[in-house]
Amino acid sequence: MGENSMRKFLAMAFVCIALGASKSGGSAGFRPPDVASASDITYPFNNAASGMVSLSANLNAEGKVQSVQVLRDVAGLTDQATAAVNSWSFSPARLNGHPVPSIIDVHVVFNPGIPQTQSLSLPPSEPLVSPNPAGYLPPEIAAASYANYPPNSIGAGTVVLSLTIDGSGNIENVSVVRRVPSLTAPSIAAVKIWTINPARYNGKGITSKMAVAFVYRLPMITTD
Repeated sequence: MGENSMRKFLAMAFVCIALGASKSGGSAGFRPPDVASASDITYPFNNAASGMVSLSANLNAEGKVQSVQVLRDVAGLTDQATAAVNSWSFSPARLNGHPVPSIIDVHVVFNPGIPQTQSLSLPPSEPLVSPNPAGYLPPEIAAASYANYPPNSIGAGTVVLSLTIDGSGNIENVSVVRRVPSLTAPSIAAVKIWTINPARYNGKGITSKMAVAFVYRLPMITTD
């Protein structure tokens, strides 16, 4: 192989490596964790509250939950969300191809059973106690809405979604981890109009993952 041919080969190899790193969803070899499977979350029958509970799950290098930090609390609902997330399964983060301890945010929306989309109030979240790995900050929700409960639906339960968010905060993909008939589609429609600030790794916006759960109860029935 001549000198010019060798230079062309090395240039092509560099481009392929760069593209591969971009598609992997990481930066400097970092690939964030993701939710793999999820259980139902109980919506207390005697609690009429609604809102978003935000949690940060601390994972070990195998993706197992070690602890859960509450970032945003809703009285009477946070315990149910935390207990459920402790039992969920996650795929581990990888750094330069090796599994590493990490964190992933899980946002649980206790959705009111009414057939209108509403904005969702987001109180300031608590700061992360220990970002992991060092230099990684997960994506943050800047604006959100409830899902539109379908008219005439009798569905209830928890829809769990995995969001892929690019380095500019755009939602690249929404995959369904847990389905509920008639409620999955409105859940996806809701998150697609949310505003999200991107994750950052060593100060640079990167592609990341976020778990979002919508917990539905049967619509409240009132009688005169």
